Amino acid sequence: MQTREVPYFSQWESPGMTLPLLAEGPSALHRDPLWRNSGAETIEDYARWAVNVCGMACLKMILAARGEIHPTLELARACTAYGGYVVNEGHG
Repeated sequence: MQTREVPYFSQWESPGMTLPLLAEGPSALHRDPLWRNSGAETIEDYARWAVNVCGMACLKMILAARGEIHPTLELARACTAYGGYVVNEGHG
């Protein structure tokens, strides 16, 4: 059985956002300097999705271990198209 290193990806692009997020809530994500890496079109889109994509971060780690790296929100949008996420208007 072949083993591979599994890289770590957080659901927020800057893993250091965890403490600010816990202290301040989702509004802290508006200060994530790496938000564009998520595949979001705007910082607001990123902040709306980032609190809901822990499963996509896990999928991203699995795919990356296999040599495929995709932006987290690209994975979330694809999952939404297959019914994996239900987007509630105004709630993300």
